Amino acid sequence: MLYGMEDISYWDQDGEDPYKLTDYEVSERMRQLLKVVLLIAVNAKSRSAAVSAIKKEINFDRMTYGWTKQENIDIETIIEAFAERHAPIKKYLFSGQGVKLQHLDSQIAERVIDHFTKQDIPVLCVHDSFLIDVLYENDLVRLMVNAFTEIIKEITPSKIDIEATMKHSSHYSDLLRVS
Repeated sequence: MLYGMEDISYWDQDGEDPYKLTDYEVSERMRQLLKVVLLIAVNAKSRSAAVSAIKKEINFDRMTYGWTKQENIDIETIIEAFAERHAPIKKYLFSGQGVKLQHLDSQIAERVIDHFTKQDIPVLCVHDSFLIDVLYENDLVRLMVNAFTEIIKEITPSKIDIEATMKHSSHYSDLLRVS
Protein backbone atom coordinates (compact mmCIF):
# COMPACT_ATOMS: atom_id res chain seq x y z
CA MET A 1 0.00 0.00 0.00
CA LEU A 2 2.86 2.38 0.82
CA TYR A 3 4.44 1.81 -2.57
CA GLY A 4 1.05 2.39 -4.24
CA MET A 5 0.76 5.68 -2.36
CA GLU A 6 4.09 6.64 -3.93
CA ASP A 7 2.84 5.62 -7.39
CA ILE A 8 5.33 2.74 -7.52
CA SER A 9 4.48 -0.81 -8.47
CA TYR A 10 6.65 -2.69 -5.99
CA TRP A 11 6.38 -6.06 -7.71
CA ASP A 12 7.22 -4.60 -11.11
CA GLN A 13 10.13 -2.59 -9.70
CA ASP A 14 11.66 -5.14 -7.35
CA GLY A 15 9.97 -8.52 -7.55
CA GLU A 16 11.73 -9.84 -4.44
CA ASP A 17 10.12 -10.66 -1.14
CA PRO A 18 9.84 -7.29 0.62
CA TYR A 19 10.94 -8.98 3.86
CA LYS A 20 14.28 -10.12 2.48
CA LEU A 21 17.43 -8.21 3.35
CA THR A 22 20.87 -8.54 1.83
CA ASP A 23 23.42 -9.92 4.30
CA TYR A 24 20.72 -11.47 6.49
CA GLU A 25 19.38 -14.98 6.56
CA VAL A 26 16.43 -15.77 4.35
CA SER A 27 14.07 -17.64 6.65
CA GLU A 28 10.54 -17.56 7.95
CA ARG A 29 11.74 -16.38 11.36
CA MET A 30 13.60 -13.42 9.82
CA ARG A 31 10.59 -12.63 7.64
CA GLN A 32 8.42 -12.63 10.76
CA LEU A 33 10.84 -10.27 12.52
CA LEU A 34 10.95 -7.89 9.55
CA LYS A 35 7.15 -7.77 9.43
CA VAL A 36 7.21 -6.63 13.06
CA VAL A 37 9.93 -4.11 12.23
CA LEU A 38 7.82 -2.59 9.45
CA LEU A 39 4.60 -2.59 11.45
CA ILE A 40 6.19 -0.95 14.46
CA ALA A 41 8.33 1.47 12.42
CA VAL A 42 5.31 2.78 10.51
CA ASN A 43 3.29 3.16 13.72
CA ALA A 44 6.08 4.74 15.78
CA LYS A 45 6.55 8.49 15.80
CA SER A 46 10.33 8.29 16.16
CA ARG A 47 13.22 5.93 15.50
CA SER A 48 13.95 5.57 19.22
CA ALA A 49 10.30 4.73 19.93
CA ALA A 50 10.43 2.07 17.20
CA VAL A 51 13.63 0.52 18.54
CA SER A 52 12.18 0.44 22.03
CA ALA A 53 8.90 -1.11 20.85
CA ILE A 54 10.66 -3.77 18.76
CA LYS A 55 12.91 -4.72 21.67
CA LYS A 56 9.85 -4.88 23.91
CA GLU A 57 8.12 -7.22 21.42
CA ILE A 58 11.22 -9.44 21.30
CA ASN A 59 11.35 -9.62 25.10
CA PHE A 60 7.61 -10.25 25.32
CA ASP A 61 7.57 -13.08 22.76
CA ARG A 62 10.77 -14.98 23.45
CA MET A 63 9.38 -18.15 21.88
CA THR A 64 9.20 -16.40 18.51
CA TYR A 65 12.04 -13.87 18.70
CA GLY A 66 14.43 -15.25 21.32
CA TRP A 67 16.82 -16.29 18.57
CA THR A 68 17.61 -12.61 17.91
CA LYS A 69 19.32 -12.32 21.30
CA GLN A 70 21.12 -15.65 20.94
CA GLU A 71 22.48 -14.55 17.56
CA ASN A 72 23.21 -10.97 18.66
CA ILE A 73 20.91 -9.38 16.09
CA ASP A 74 21.22 -5.60 16.35
CA ILE A 75 17.75 -4.12 15.97
CA GLU A 76 18.97 -0.65 15.00
CA THR A 77 21.08 -2.13 12.20
CA ILE A 78 18.13 -4.20 10.97
CA ILE A 79 15.90 -1.13 10.98
CA GLU A 80 18.46 0.83 8.97
CA ALA A 81 18.92 -2.03 6.48
CA PHE A 82 15.14 -2.29 6.08
CA ALA A 83 14.81 1.47 5.58
CA GLU A 84 17.54 1.46 2.93
CA ARG A 85 16.02 -1.58 1.21
CA HIS A 86 12.75 0.33 0.97
CA ALA A 87 14.08 3.84 0.29
CA PRO A 88 11.01 4.89 -1.77
CA ILE A 89 8.79 4.51 1.30
CA LYS A 90 11.36 5.44 3.93
CA LYS A 91 9.51 8.66 4.72
CA TYR A 92 6.64 6.61 6.19
CA LEU A 93 8.88 4.97 8.77
CA PHE A 94 8.70 6.62 12.19
CA SER A 95 5.79 8.73 10.90
CA GLY A 96 2.92 7.42 13.00
CA GLN A 97 1.04 6.66 9.75
CA GLY A 98 0.10 3.11 10.74
CA VAL A 99 -3.39 4.04 11.90
CA LYS A 100 -4.08 5.76 8.58
CA LEU A 101 -2.96 2.64 6.71
CA GLN A 102 -5.12 0.43 8.92
CA HIS A 103 -8.07 2.65 8.13
CA LEU A 104 -7.44 2.40 4.38
CA ASP A 105 -7.05 -1.37 4.69
CA SER A 106 -10.34 -1.59 6.58
CA GLN A 107 -12.08 0.40 3.82
CA ILE A 108 -10.85 -2.10 1.24
CA ALA A 109 -12.00 -5.02 3.39
CA GLU A 110 -15.37 -3.36 3.99
CA ARG A 111 -16.01 -3.01 0.25
CA VAL A 112 -15.16 -6.66 -0.37
CA ILE A 113 -17.21 -7.95 2.56
CA ASP A 114 -20.21 -5.74 1.67
CA HIS A 115 -20.21 -7.02 -1.90
CA PHE A 116 -20.28 -10.68 -0.95
CA THR A 117 -22.65 -10.20 1.99
CA LYS A 118 -25.21 -8.59 -0.34
CA GLN A 119 -25.00 -11.72 -2.49
CA ASP A 120 -25.31 -14.06 0.54
CA ILE A 121 -21.84 -15.45 -0.16
CA PRO A 122 -19.86 -16.22 3.00
CA VAL A 123 -16.48 -14.49 3.16
CA LEU A 124 -14.13 -14.21 6.12
CA CYS A 125 -11.57 -11.49 6.56
CA VAL A 126 -8.34 -12.42 8.34
CA HIS A 127 -6.10 -9.35 8.64
CA ASP A 128 -5.39 -8.43 5.01
CA SER A 129 -6.56 -11.74 3.55
CA PHE A 130 -9.90 -13.30 2.76
CA LEU A 131 -11.27 -16.81 2.93
CA ILE A 132 -13.97 -17.63 0.39
CA ASP A 133 -15.28 -20.61 -1.55
CA VAL A 134 -12.91 -21.32 -4.43
CA LEU A 135 -15.82 -20.77 -6.84
CA TYR A 136 -15.64 -17.05 -6.05
CA GLU A 137 -11.86 -16.71 -6.05
CA ASN A 138 -11.70 -14.74 -9.32
CA ASP A 139 -14.48 -12.41 -8.16
CA LEU A 140 -12.63 -11.86 -4.89
CA VAL A 141 -9.38 -10.97 -6.64
CA ARG A 142 -11.19 -8.59 -9.01
CA LEU A 143 -13.01 -6.92 -6.11
CA MET A 144 -9.81 -6.58 -4.07
CA VAL A 145 -8.01 -4.97 -7.01
CA ASN A 146 -10.91 -2.60 -7.66
CA ALA A 147 -11.26 -1.64 -4.00
CA PHE A 148 -7.50 -1.15 -3.64
CA THR A 149 -7.43 0.97 -6.82
CA GLU A 150 -10.33 3.13 -5.67
CA ILE A 151 -8.85 3.69 -2.21
CA ILE A 152 -5.35 4.49 -3.48
CA LYS A 153 -6.70 6.85 -6.15
CA GLU A 154 -8.73 8.66 -3.48
CA ILE A 155 -5.54 9.58 -1.62
CA THR A 156 -3.01 9.92 -4.46
CA PRO A 157 -3.20 10.36 -8.25
CA SER A 158 -1.70 6.92 -8.85
CA LYS A 159 -1.05 5.84 -12.43
CA ILE A 160 0.47 2.45 -11.67
CA ASP A 161 -1.01 -0.89 -12.63
CA ILE A 162 -2.62 -1.70 -9.28
CA GLU A 163 -3.14 -5.37 -10.08
CA ALA A 164 0.61 -5.77 -10.51
CA THR A 165 1.19 -4.37 -7.02
CA MET A 166 -0.91 -7.06 -5.37
CA LYS A 167 0.22 -10.58 -4.70
CA HIS A 168 -2.43 -13.24 -4.89
CA SER A 169 -2.12 -16.74 -3.59
CA SER A 170 -4.59 -19.50 -3.15
CA HIS A 171 -4.26 -22.69 -1.23
CA TYR A 172 -5.82 -24.29 -4.29
CA SER A 173 -3.22 -22.98 -6.73
CA ASP A 174 -1.22 -26.23 -6.65
CA LEU A 175 -4.34 -28.31 -7.12
CA LEU A 176 -5.60 -26.21 -10.00
CA ARG A 177 -2.25 -26.00 -11.81
CA VAL A 178 -2.24 -27.96 -15.04
CA SER A 179 0.97 -29.89 -15.63
